Amino acid sequence: MQGVPILKLIAAIIVLTAITSVIMLIPDWNGVQGSTAADEIDMLLDVAIVLLSFVFSIVIVMLSYSLYRWRAKPGDESDGQPIHGNTRLEIAWTVIPTVIVTFLAVYSFIVLGDIEAKDSDRMKLEVKAQQFQWTFNYPEAGVTSKELHVPVDQQLELQLRALDVIHSFWVPEWRIKRDLVPGAPGSSITATDPGADAMSPERPVGIMAAMNGAGEW
Repeated sequence: MQGVPILKLIAAIIVLTAITSVIMLIPDWNGVQGSTAADEIDMLLDVAIVLLSFVFSIVIVMLSYSLYRWRAKPGDESDGQPIHGNTRLEIAWTVIPTVIVTFLAVYSFIVLGDIEAKDSDRMKLEVKAQQFQWTFNYPEAGVTSKELHVPVDQQLELQLRALDVIHSFWVPEWRIKRDLVPGAPGSSITATDPGADAMSPERPVGIMAAMNGAGEW
C-alpha cells in the first residue's frame, strides 16, 4: 500500500457515500404509512441504504483507483507480478462488513421487538388463506368476512394459517409481510390509516377499511 493516497481515497469514499445516499433516499420506496410500525421500519430501511451506499462507495473507489493505478501499459502483454496479499487489507475488508451486518442485525432485532410488543387491549384476528381467497375471522365479535376490516389505533393480534399451500400475507401500508408457514408465529400490528384507497386492486388481502368507534363495519 506504499504510495497510496489514503486520505484522498477516504475523502472520495465519503463524498460518493453522501451522493449515493441522497439519490437513493429521494424515492418514496414504501409509499403511504398505515401503521404505527411503518415509521420505524422506514427508518431501518433508510439506515440500511446509507450503510450499503458506504460499502458500495468503498468498492467503487478502490476498484477505480486500482484499475487506474496499476493498469497495464499499451502493448504490455506480460503476466502480472505474483502477489502474496496484504494482511491488513484482508482484515479490513473482513471486519468492516462484519461490523455493518452485526449492527443491522441488532438494530433489526430491536425494531422487531418494538413493533411486536403486545398491548393489553389488542384484538385477535384469525387470518386463513387458501386458493384462491382470504378469510378473516374476528372471534371477539363473532364475525367472519372475506374482506379485511380493521380498527384504527388498536393493535391487532394476527393468527395466520394456510389451508393448502404457503401463502403470503402482506399489506404494504402496514410494512409487515408474513409467509403462512406451518408452526410460524403470528404478528402484531396497529393500523393508523383508514385505507382511503381500499378498493385498489393491488391489495393482496382484499379490502382494508376502518371500523368506527362502535365497532360496526
